[in-house]
Amino acid sequence: MYHVKCVDVWFRNDNKQCPLCRNTVTDLESSSDSHYLPYAHLQHNESRPLLVVTYLLIF
Repeated sequence: MYHVKCVDVWFRNDNKQCPLCRNTVTDLESSSDSHYLPYAHLQHNESRPLLVVTYLLIF
């Protein structure tokens, strides 16, 4: 697992891949599947990338 600050820096540096599995990570606003994700309704903020990664890793 990654520290919150570390994973936030990873995504802020325009990385488009998961730091664990290297699968492509899409932006929830542009994803047609956003209605399937429980965190899609959240406004963009600093904690959101971690929530998305956590959701993808758990489910």
